[in-house]
Amino acid sequence: MVRKDDLLKYVSQQALKEASSRGLDEYATEDLVSEARDIVEDLFASITWETVENGVIKSNEPITSWRQRNIYEVESDWRYMNFSRAGLQGAAERYLDRTWLRSREIDWVIVNTLTYAEYQATLDFFRAHTMPISRYIAKKAESMGWQIGSGLWRLIVLAVKWLFWLGIFVASFVVAPFGPIVWVAITVCWWWRKLAAQKKINKVLASMFATYATLSTVSQSWQIVWDELKKSRAAGAVWDGIVYRLVEERLHA
Repeated sequence: MVRKDDLLKYVSQQALKEASSRGLDEYATEDLVSEARDIVEDLFASITWETVENGVIKSNEPITSWRQRNIYEVESDWRYMNFSRAGLQGAAERYLDRTWLRSREIDWVIVNTLTYAEYQATLDFFRAHTMPISRYIAKKAESMGWQIGSGLWRLIVLAVKWLFWLGIFVASFVVAPFGPIVWVAITVCWWWRKLAAQKKINKVLASMFATYATLSTVSQSWQIVWDELKKSRAAGAVWDGIVYRLVEERLHA
């Protein structure tokens, strides 16, 4: 786990050393310290956690520490953890432009949060585009009322779909002797394409989480991370350019 307060202390010390090496006066030194602290503040302010009671959002507070997330936390994080990827990217870019701030802990926080944010964004994108809207809302809200209502609605929709399918199946007998065979073949092809698409989605998400898992410790191997980034990209994952830039710079440092 990396705490914001610890990083604020570290960057303040680094800024003072850098100011001393440049021979800056008191005001310029204060500006440099503030500049360094703002980077850390922005990193942590870009991630917030919602507290919800009885379906009502009670608070949405920035985090004060960051640790590796595990697979069992993915669902709760999807519901309650919010990322400002623009905020994370901006802070990361400013950090990378200031080589005197270099820190193993900040490297890890940046790559870890951006990678996990991308994984969560991809998960949400797939769910929003493949789930019925009622099921998506019910799952996101984690409300028993929404889940019951969504379940009943899906049963009704399923029943209507099957009645529609059976109606076409019966009507196909009138159109041509081989009509039912054609209709069944079309249905099988549709299901095959749907299953293939879901398999592709599962593969992308699995490859992304495997990449994220390589960042389980602050002292990770940048070579292993780089290799996993390439593997997941080949599987269809899309990562933030800042992640590639930081990992590549540390790999060749």
